Amino acid sequence: TLLQRVRQDGNLRDRALLELLAGTGLRLREIGELRIRDLRLAQSAATLAVPGHEPTPARRLALSVRARVALQEYVDSRRPLASDDPLFPNNRGEPLSPYAAWYTVRKYARRIGQKDLTARQLRLAVITNLARDRDLDLAEIAAQLGFRRPGSLLQYMLNDRREEGHD
Repeated sequence: TLLQRVRQDGNLRDRALLELLAGTGLRLREIGELRIRDLRLAQSAATLAVPGHEPTPARRLALSVRARVALQEYVDSRRPLASDDPLFPNNRGEPLSPYAAWYTVRKYARRIGQKDLTARQLRLAVITNLARDRDLDLAEIAAQLGFRRPGSLLQYMLNDRREEGHD
Protein backbone atom coordinates (compact mmCIF):
# COMPACT_ATOMS: atom_id res chain seq x y z
CA THR A 1 0.00 0.00 0.00
CA LEU A 2 2.88 2.35 0.81
CA LEU A 3 4.46 1.77 -2.61
CA GLN A 4 1.13 2.19 -4.37
CA ARG A 5 0.72 5.57 -2.69
CA VAL A 6 4.17 6.84 -3.68
CA ARG A 7 3.67 5.53 -7.23
CA GLN A 8 0.40 7.47 -7.38
CA ASP A 9 1.32 10.69 -5.55
CA GLY A 10 5.11 10.83 -5.31
CA ASN A 11 7.70 12.76 -7.23
CA LEU A 12 10.54 10.94 -9.01
CA ARG A 13 12.92 11.18 -6.06
CA ASP A 14 10.43 9.87 -3.51
CA ARG A 15 9.40 7.02 -5.79
CA ALA A 16 13.02 6.02 -6.43
CA LEU A 17 13.84 6.22 -2.72
CA LEU A 18 10.91 4.09 -1.58
CA GLU A 19 11.28 1.53 -4.37
CA LEU A 20 14.95 1.18 -3.42
CA LEU A 21 14.20 0.79 0.29
CA ALA A 22 11.40 -1.70 -0.35
CA GLY A 23 13.41 -3.75 -2.81
CA THR A 24 16.66 -3.92 -0.89
CA GLY A 25 16.10 -3.34 2.82
CA LEU A 26 18.84 -0.73 2.94
CA ARG A 27 19.41 1.05 6.24
CA LEU A 28 18.51 4.73 6.27
CA ARG A 29 22.14 5.75 6.85
CA GLU A 30 23.16 3.72 3.80
CA ILE A 31 20.84 5.78 1.59
CA GLY A 32 22.88 8.91 2.31
CA GLU A 33 26.16 7.15 1.58
CA LEU A 34 25.17 6.17 -1.96
CA ARG A 35 26.83 7.92 -4.88
CA ILE A 36 25.96 7.96 -8.56
CA ARG A 37 29.00 5.72 -9.22
CA ASP A 38 27.44 3.00 -7.03
CA LEU A 39 24.50 2.56 -9.39
CA ARG A 40 24.63 0.39 -12.53
CA LEU A 41 21.43 0.59 -14.57
CA ALA A 42 21.62 -1.97 -17.35
CA GLN A 43 18.41 -3.30 -18.91
CA SER A 44 19.32 -6.88 -18.05
CA ALA A 45 20.91 -6.55 -14.60
CA ALA A 46 20.74 -3.35 -12.58
CA THR A 47 22.89 -3.36 -9.44
CA LEU A 48 23.83 -1.12 -6.56
CA ALA A 49 27.15 -1.17 -4.71
CA VAL A 50 26.56 -0.45 -1.03
CA PRO A 51 29.63 0.79 0.88
CA GLY A 52 30.48 -1.12 4.03
CA HIS A 53 31.22 0.15 7.53
CA GLU A 54 31.85 -1.98 10.59
CA PRO A 55 30.02 -4.16 11.33
CA THR A 56 28.18 -4.05 7.98
CA PRO A 57 30.11 -5.45 5.00
CA ALA A 58 30.17 -3.83 1.57
CA ARG A 59 27.88 -5.59 -0.87
CA ARG A 60 26.47 -5.46 -4.40
CA LEU A 61 22.71 -5.79 -4.67
CA ALA A 62 20.57 -6.76 -7.62
CA LEU A 63 17.73 -4.29 -8.15
CA SER A 64 14.16 -5.18 -8.97
CA VAL A 65 12.66 -4.04 -12.26
CA ARG A 66 10.50 -1.47 -10.44
CA ALA A 67 13.49 -0.06 -8.54
CA ARG A 68 15.56 0.05 -11.74
CA VAL A 69 12.87 1.91 -13.67
CA ALA A 70 12.22 4.37 -10.83
CA LEU A 71 15.94 5.03 -10.36
CA GLN A 72 16.51 5.44 -14.10
CA GLU A 73 13.72 8.02 -14.38
CA TYR A 74 15.01 9.84 -11.31
CA VAL A 75 18.66 9.90 -12.42
CA ASP A 76 17.69 10.98 -15.95
CA SER A 77 15.77 13.92 -14.47
CA ARG A 78 18.90 15.11 -12.65
CA ARG A 79 21.42 15.06 -15.50
CA PRO A 80 24.20 16.09 -15.86
CA LEU A 81 25.69 14.27 -12.90
CA ALA A 82 29.21 13.59 -11.66
CA SER A 83 30.05 10.09 -10.44
CA ASP A 84 30.79 11.39 -6.94
CA ASP A 85 27.42 13.19 -6.59
CA PRO A 86 25.10 11.79 -3.90
CA LEU A 87 22.44 9.52 -5.35
CA PHE A 88 19.89 11.23 -3.11
CA PRO A 89 20.98 14.80 -2.35
CA ASN A 90 19.20 17.27 -0.12
CA ASN A 91 18.31 20.81 -1.27
CA ARG A 92 21.91 21.92 -0.77
CA GLY A 93 23.32 19.07 -2.87
CA GLU A 94 24.64 17.21 0.18
CA PRO A 95 23.82 13.57 0.93
CA LEU A 96 20.33 13.01 2.29
CA SER A 97 20.40 12.44 6.06
CA PRO A 98 18.80 9.34 7.59
CA TYR A 99 16.24 11.66 9.20
CA ALA A 100 15.30 13.24 5.86
CA ALA A 101 15.02 9.83 4.20
CA TRP A 102 12.75 8.65 7.02
CA TYR A 103 10.70 11.84 6.82
CA THR A 104 10.00 10.96 3.18
CA VAL A 105 8.85 7.44 4.10
CA ARG A 106 6.67 8.74 6.94
CA LYS A 107 5.00 11.27 4.63
CA TYR A 108 3.57 8.44 2.54
CA ALA A 109 2.92 6.19 5.55
CA ARG A 110 0.71 8.90 7.05
CA ARG A 111 -1.20 9.18 3.78
CA ILE A 112 -2.19 5.52 4.06
CA GLY A 113 -3.06 5.76 7.75
CA GLN A 114 0.18 4.27 9.10
CA LYS A 115 1.31 7.26 11.15
CA ASP A 116 3.20 5.07 13.66
CA LEU A 117 5.30 3.14 11.15
CA THR A 118 8.90 2.67 12.33
CA ALA A 119 12.05 2.14 10.27
CA ARG A 120 12.43 -1.27 11.89
CA GLN A 121 8.88 -2.27 10.89
CA LEU A 122 9.58 -1.24 7.31
CA ARG A 123 12.83 -3.23 7.24
CA LEU A 124 11.12 -6.28 8.75
CA ALA A 125 8.43 -6.07 6.06
CA VAL A 126 11.19 -6.06 3.43
CA ILE A 127 12.79 -9.12 5.08
CA THR A 128 9.44 -10.91 5.00
CA ASN A 129 8.93 -10.02 1.33
CA LEU A 130 12.43 -11.17 0.41
CA ALA A 131 11.77 -14.49 2.10
CA ARG A 132 8.38 -14.90 0.38
CA ASP A 133 8.97 -13.43 -3.06
CA ARG A 134 12.38 -14.75 -4.00
CA ASP A 135 14.01 -18.12 -4.04
CA LEU A 136 16.58 -17.03 -1.45
CA ASP A 137 17.80 -18.86 1.61
CA LEU A 138 18.40 -17.17 4.94
CA ALA A 139 22.14 -16.74 4.28
CA GLU A 140 21.44 -14.89 1.01
CA ILE A 141 18.84 -12.64 2.63
CA ALA A 142 21.24 -11.88 5.50
CA ALA A 143 24.01 -10.98 3.03
CA GLN A 144 21.71 -8.72 1.00
CA LEU A 145 20.64 -6.87 4.13
CA GLY A 146 24.22 -6.42 5.35
CA PHE A 147 24.28 -8.97 8.15
CA ARG A 148 27.52 -10.92 8.41
CA ARG A 149 25.77 -14.11 9.51
CA PRO A 150 22.27 -15.57 9.17
CA GLY A 151 22.19 -15.81 12.97
CA SER A 152 22.51 -12.03 13.21
CA LEU A 153 19.48 -11.63 10.97
CA LEU A 154 17.50 -14.09 13.09
CA GLN A 155 18.48 -12.20 16.25
CA TYR A 156 17.32 -8.93 14.64
CA MET A 157 13.98 -10.51 13.82
CA LEU A 158 13.57 -12.16 17.24
CA ASN A 159 14.35 -8.94 19.09
CA ASP A 160 11.47 -7.30 17.27
CA ARG A 161 9.06 -10.05 18.26
CA ARG A 162 10.16 -9.81 21.92
CA GLU A 163 9.62 -6.04 21.94
CA GLU A 164 6.06 -6.64 20.77
CA GLY A 165 5.51 -9.34 23.43
CA HIS A 166 5.61 -12.38 21.09
CA ASP A 167 7.99 -14.75 22.89
